Amino acid sequence: MNLVEVFVEENCAACKAVVEMLEQSSLGFPLVKRIYHREADQEEFQSRGITILPATFINRTLAFYGEFSGDDFDRQLRRLDRKS
Repeated sequence: MNLVEVFVEENCAACKAVVEMLEQSSLGFPLVKRIYHREADQEEFQSRGITILPATFINRTLAFYGEFSGDDFDRQLRRLDRKS
């Protein structure tokens, strides 16, 4: 099972786009998705040193800063899945 964590904030168009894209993408890989919001999850932001949003981690490894395509996500997921 792959863990996908996305760090977002309100009024961030790229954050919204990433979350929406992730709802539609996974290549059939089983995913656990966690969304962290800057206001509600300040401790998690601080402990991970997150300053650029959106920030997307796959299996606790930084995969992307900013917006990315579904194809990019699928490629990165396949690559990281092979390493585990």
